[in-house]
Amino acid sequence: MTPKNLYRYVAYALIVLPLATVIWKFNANPISLSGLWPKEIYTLTYEFDLSNLRENAFIKAFLPQSNNRQVVSQPIYTGDTLAFETILSPTGKIGVWTSEQEKEAVFQWAVEIESKKIAYDLFPDMGFETSFSEEVMPYLEASQHIQSKDSTIDTLAQQLKAGDFLTTMQNNFLFVQQITNSNTGVLTDALTTLRRNRASCNGKSRLFVALCRAQGIPAKVVGGIILENVSKRTSHLWANVYYQGYWIPYDVLNQHFAELPANYLELYAGDEFLIKHTKDIEFDYQFHIQRKYGTLTKSASIGPQLWPLLNQTGLPLNLLRGLLLLPIVAVVIALLRNVVGLKTFGVFLPALIALGLANVDLWWGLLAFLTVIIVVAILHYPLDKFGLLHTPKLVIMMTAVVITLLGLSVVSIQYQWTSLSRSMLLPVIVLSITAERFAKTLVEEQLPEALKMLGYTFLIAGLCYPIFQSDLLLGIFLHFPEIYILLLGLMILLGRWIGMRVLEYQRFALLAT
Repeated sequence: MTPKNLYRYVAYALIVLPLATVIWKFNANPISLSGLWPKEIYTLTYEFDLSNLRENAFIKAFLPQSNNRQVVSQPIYTGDTLAFETILSPTGKIGVWTSEQEKEAVFQWAVEIESKKIAYDLFPDMGFETSFSEEVMPYLEASQHIQSKDSTIDTLAQQLKAGDFLTTMQNNFLFVQQITNSNTGVLTDALTTLRRNRASCNGKSRLFVALCRAQGIPAKVVGGIILENVSKRTSHLWANVYYQGYWIPYDVLNQHFAELPANYLELYAGDEFLIKHTKDIEFDYQFHIQRKYGTLTKSASIGPQLWPLLNQTGLPLNLLRGLLLLPIVAVVIALLRNVVGLKTFGVFLPALIALGLANVDLWWGLLAFLTVIIVVAILHYPLDKFGLLHTPKLVIMMTAVVITLLGLSVVSIQYQWTSLSRSMLLPVIVLSITAERFAKTLVEEQLPEALKMLGYTFLIAGLCYPIFQSDLLLGIFLHFPEIYILLLGLMILLGRWIGMRVLEYQRFALLAT
């Protein structure tokens, strides 16, 4: 083995050994494509503390069950034992714990939950339905807390009703949304919410449902828990509106229109109470919620993995995304620079730009980037004429970046461009360096060369952007961290690349002719 060829054997070893490990892990425990996605899983624990129990005293609570947007694991019961049974009712799954003698009891009932976001697209030409099935008809009727037949609510509902379904929903949503939010846990019905102009989630949801029912649109309240990494006693209420076979969700309090986030756990449908119990017992409860990343199927549970890095540090997935995927982005940049021949502002600046754009809307983020670059490029000329030192000049440019972002945010708020307002999340230092490099190139090179480098920089950033957004790639590295070693082997081979760059073929094509 000669020193000249040693690098090849090292590179081949760094590629073959990790690849063999990946194949071994996959064969030992096959993984479906969906199993590679890193999903947020919540452990929900009902904890009950009961005293002064007598014979036949009971606790009833709605329990989570699987449906089209949430998957619930088998429950785990710990603590003092009570007689237990489940009842499937039209409104949900009910757990019933019954005491068979006088005693005290502390127990926990826990499940793991994996859920997904759901959203519906509504269009202006959607008309109203006039006939409904027997199962849906009850959700047009008034009830004790949803007084859709009251003249005050009915008059308001007809004023808000438009010529199509979408506009009517928007009118109802905006009206209830402007009602003052309240943190009270007191049950508030629809009419009281309207009269007081103040309510929590339960009052706002009931009023929204009442308006829909008064307009001839079936609707119901839905109860559940917002899954957060906390312990709490509070539940949540939102609304579901029926349209052409679908129950479309609306949470007015948290401003979710025709959508629900992934951390909304549905427990029951209808105007119910989450927990009921026998009177005259000492009763306390708590919901303990813990978030982790993984899958309920426990796929790829063999060999080294990076799941503990996510679950034990407590950091959000987005904060670790850049660290975990930066190596693959670096490989892409190396290939584009060394093999294709794209010339950019720095080596890793495109990766930093892509990582910054991953936290905002891509096109609005690019607009913010370009606006900042233009401002700083214009500012660079007088600063260069002043003969300022590099560091003070960079501080001035960074201040200009901040002022530009603040201005963009003010404009976006005024015109309700919420995606543009998120441009404040773009890293100021990355914006400043990019703008400063562009301005410096304008001085040292001609305008076409500066624009070409700027274009290549954003082209590579655009190619790296979907990598930082890819949950599939993230899941692959979490399951198979051996791939990091494989990338080192590829880079050793690339480090000895002596071939012509792709863009150079065009440049030397004239010599060939």
